[in-house]
Order: sequence, then structure tokens, then C-alpha cells
Amino acid sequence: GTNLFKKKLPEPFIDVRDNPRTDIELLFHNSQKETFDQMNIEANLKLSLMAGLIDISGSAKYLKQTKTDSRTIRVTYVYKVKTKQEQLHVSMGGLSDYFSADALENPNATHAVTGIMWGANVGATFEQVVENHEKVQTVEGSLSVVLKSLPISGEANLDLQTNNNSKFENLQISFSGDILINECPQSIEDVMRVFRAVPDRLKSLNEGKGQQLVFFLYPLKRIAQIFKHELQITRMIKEVSHLLVMRIENIFEDISKGKRKFNDFLKEIEPWEDYISRVWLNEINNKRAELIASELKTQRELSNLLQKIRGEEAEESEMERLLDNFNRENPCSSMSIEHYLKAKRNVTSKIRTLSDFKREENIFKEIISIEDLLTKYYEQDVYLLHISEKWQTEDKANSLKNLRYFKSLLNREKKSSDEKSNDTTSNSAHIVIDYDLHGPDLEDDEAMNYEYPWKVSA
Repeated sequence: GTNLFKKKLPEPFIDVRDNPRTDIELLFHNSQKETFDQMNIEANLKLSLMAGLIDISGSAKYLKQTKTDSRTIRVTYVYKVKTKQEQLHVSMGGLSDYFSADALENPNATHAVTGIMWGANVGATFEQVVENHEKVQTVEGSLSVVLKSLPISGEANLDLQTNNNSKFENLQISFSGDILINECPQSIEDVMRVFRAVPDRLKSLNEGKGQQLVFFLYPLKRIAQIFKHELQITRMIKEVSHLLVMRIENIFEDISKGKRKFNDFLKEIEPWEDYISRVWLNEINNKRAELIASELKTQRELSNLLQKIRGEEAEESEMERLLDNFNRENPCSSMSIEHYLKAKRNVTSKIRTLSDFKREENIFKEIISIEDLLTKYYEQDVYLLHISEKWQTEDKANSLKNLRYFKSLLNREKKSSDEKSNDTTSNSAHIVIDYDLHGPDLEDDEAMNYEYPWKVSA
């Protein structure tokens, strides 16, 4: 940006103080709001971050690593070191001899940096995907206890207990910070060793000060008054009201909530993609693309309107109207996504049905025709269960009866096989024919009436 002064300031104008401080923060990334609140980010800055007016990258990228599904454990251990603080003596006599009048007339500037806090922020993010939401709390709690118990300073024993190691063996670790490291840590012990080396690494950065962490701002209007400079332009940034900040914050939280629900749905489908109707999958993928585009559009609309309000080109009432219509009109709202997921219960119901059977033994990715299928089992008795969403809807009771009967046959066969030698080949095959998946290839067979699991004897 523009320098407020036309030449370098003598040292007496800048107060440099040692401000040694070390803090540790654990972020659980349950929501962006929770992370920002925990890091004490000011309301309007928080709003700019959520609206995308300020890009979060580099050493602070952990601020935007909010969980996107309910099976992910994500904990960031933030090690914060402060070293020195520099502060400009704005009111000191003689300072006006150094300032640049042109800088005060920059129409895009409203504040000047008059102080800097130096140091370093280093964050290690631990991530793991578990089987279910219940296990998230267990593993996350154990990880939190371990991280809190490991001191940065001293020579504490870093050996983790065996039972904890087993819980964390699949942890993925990403690292971000204001210092360079030779290689990314691969374990909790490695992370702690990196953190212990931070003070020594800071000695080589900016004469031991480290990196610029916090900038203290001072209004240009007030500086002009101190320097007795009459401004030729008027400048103003209107901050958004606290109530509106809270409403916008809740909108972004709602979008994140809906995204997690939709991603949980996708995670449930993922292992079964080869066994679900292509038509269903295409529709779901189209919905995913729609939600991504809609989220970007929503963020852009809020961002543009926020800038207009701050520049007094729009009233807060315009933002309020946009927010009022969010739940009803925006596909990204958690309410809209809940309605969509209810309409897609047929997909999850199909997965629950298929999960009772073995892939490539009872269910198949491809079936050319029933006749072709039967030729592969010509020496066995073949039991076929024919299923489809259409039949399930038209006659639910009969469909469930067929399913139960087929399972009983399958279980009876399994029990019989277990009692025999492992070398004995089964005399029967139990195969599920899903017309939602294989329908286009089996159109001639779909007209047949399958009241019960169909048996073809060898």
C-alpha cells in the first residue's frame, strides 16, 4: 500500500518493546463461526472472511478447514509465539515533517498502520475419517487429551501410550505456519519436535522478530487532524450493524450445515456407485454441481452487497431482503437440502437392501440377460430375487415378503455350507436382479411376474 511517510523515520518515533508470549489453541473446525470466535476475530473482519473479500491462505489456511461431513475428525493444534511490538508515536512533535500529504488524499485508504505485533503462528492439522459419527467424538476427545498433555517446552517424554497410538494410526497431518520446515511431520511426536524448534528458527527471521502477525490501525482522518492537514476528499466506510453481521454469519453456518448433510449422503453412496442406477447417480451428480454453483453465487451476492453497504451505495434493507428469502429460495439452505434428501430416500433404501448381500456373488455390476447369467451357473440351482423401486412402491408388502424369503434361503444355504467341508462347492446360487440398475438390458424380462424368488434347477 501507500507509505504514509515520504522518508524513513528516525528510531525515536517508533517504540519497540519486547512482548514475549506463547499460547496454544486447539481448533475443532465444527463450524467456521466457532473457529473465528475462538480466534477472537472481530465481527466485520469475520464478515469479510466469510464473504470471500479477504482470501485466507498461507500460514492461516487452517481458519477455513471447516468439516464438510460428519465422519471427519479434524483438529488443529495452533502454536502462537509473540516476540516484539512496534508502535508509532503518532502525536510526537516533529512527526508531521515526515508525512506525505499525497498519502492522506488516497481515496481508497481509510486507515494507516501505526503498530505491528511480531512473532509466528504455526498450525498442525490432524485429520482422520472414521466409520460413523459416534466414533468421531470418541477419537476426537482422545486426540484432544493427548495434545493438551504434551508441553511445548522442556524435554517431556513424547512416547504415546499404545492404546492411543492404535486410535491415531490413520491420522493425516498437514502443516502451515510462518516458518519453513524441511519436511512435513508424520506423527504427533514429529509435530511437537517442530514446535519446540520454533523459537530458534525465529532468530533468523527479521532480526529475531519473526513475522508480522497483527497490524494496529489508526484512522487517516484523525491523523490529518493531528498533522493539521485539511483533507480535500471525504472518505467513509460504513460498518454493517451487529444484528446483520449475526444474520449473515448464520447464513454461512446454515450453508455449511447443509453441505455436511449432502456430503454424508454422498459418502453413503460412494461404496455402492457401481450397483446403483446410472440415472440416479447422474441426477445426484447434477445436484452436487448445482449446489457448488449456488454456494459461489450466494457468496458473490453477499460480497457485492456488503461492499455496496460499506460504501453507502446500498441500504441494509437490501441485504435483509436477500437473507429473508434464503431458506425459501436458496438450494444451499439446510432446509432445501433436507427436502432433497427426503426425496432421495429411495437411494438409501436401495443401499440398505443391497448391503445384506455379497458383491459379485449375490449382486453384480453388469447383467446382459438372465439367460446369459444362468449359463454361468448351469450346474447349480439358481435362486433369483427380482427387485425394483417400481414394484416396491406398487406392492410394498409383497416385495418385503419376497425379500425375507430370499434371505432365509440364503441363510439356510450358508448354514449348510458352514457345516460341510470348506472344499465342498455349493449346489446353489442366490442372485439379486435389480431392474433399476439393469433395467435397460432386461426390458423383455421386466414384464414377467415374479411373485416369489425364482428358482431355476440344474
